[in-house]
Amino acid sequence: FTGSKMRSMFGLLSKSAGDAMDRLVMFSRDKSFTMELRDLYSRLGNDVMSSISFGVEVDSLTDRENEFFLKGKRLAQIDGLPGLKFLMATTIPKVFRFLRLSGMYKDVNEFYLDAVSRNIKLRETNRITRPDFIHLLLQARKNTLGAEKHDDETLQDAGFSTAQTHAVEQKGEGKLSWEDIDIAGATASFFFGGIETTTTLLCFASYELSINPSIQDRLRAEIDETREELEDGKTPTYEILQKMKYLDMVVSETL
Repeated sequence: FTGSKMRSMFGLLSKSAGDAMDRLVMFSRDKSFTMELRDLYSRLGNDVMSSISFGVEVDSLTDRENEFFLKGKRLAQIDGLPGLKFLMATTIPKVFRFLRLSGMYKDVNEFYLDAVSRNIKLRETNRITRPDFIHLLLQARKNTLGAEKHDDETLQDAGFSTAQTHAVEQKGEGKLSWEDIDIAGATASFFFGGIETTTTLLCFASYELSINPSIQDRLRAEIDETREELEDGKTPTYEILQKMKYLDMVVSETL
């Protein structure tokens, strides 16, 4: 999962984040309100990962009981032996078919499998192309996924970690023998892993910034300076975000 793939999904991520910020502005328009940060970040993560994983747009800040958010919470509760089976099943997609009922709650398994199957059928029937995770897996299944030519060279002098794509010689021919259930397993793993890691990172980053106001001010200054350079003053591009060095420092230090 390289920088070029992330770049193609950045528009979806940016839209989900922008929609969430619009909701927060709307909530605070008439009166002040409080919100638990972990819940906020978890809902934002759910919306982002639902979009780039399953190709489904949800609004967890207003539709607080949507199915993707509730099933995501169920996933987070899986531990012990079921949790180990789920990890094995999603790390090795072919195992998913054998462990799906015992490794996950049945309703959660059926929900994700149904969501993926319906999504794939809709795309293939209507020839829909959407730059998300399912699209990458469908390309892999058809043996059409490869390294793309892109402008990562513009990021090489950014001065911090940037993922670059390197062409790898493909060995063997034919399509991957992935069925919908295999794609569902990989997508569920990507979905859940993205929510939990991002939520935890944002919580710790917010805490560290709150107790280090000088760092918070410096980061805010970089953000304000970057916004002034944007065409619409609001939406950063993937390339611009990659060049925000102090933001990268804050995230790296938090990790």
